[in-house]
Amino acid sequence: MTEEYFISTSPRISGSHTVHKHGCPFLPDPGKRIPLGIFQSAKEAIMEGRGFFRRAERCPFCSKEHSETENRVIAVNQINPELISTARIQKTAWLDLMFCSLS
Repeated sequence: MTEEYFISTSPRISGSHTVHKHGCPFLPDPGKRIPLGIFQSAKEAIMEGRGFFRRAERCPFCSKEHSETENRVIAVNQINPELISTARIQKTAWLDLMFCSLS
């Protein structure tokens, strides 16, 4: 799905400039942003934004869905089955688990 992206001309406290999707509630006013164009992903827009400002990062709000999906995939791929609690697999009652953690 293609989205229109913009980059803020004002840096954040960290010194980076934020890349926003069209419609983001934190999108700066027209005089305080540069249109980057229409892209398939935030990564493509960030690469374009780095042509204007060396430190460009995606908006944590309007790109939230994308970053959460990436984090979930990474987390699932890194799970070691030996570390999963047997209580979780056996669906032990939460009260039993609570008692066990207090003991």
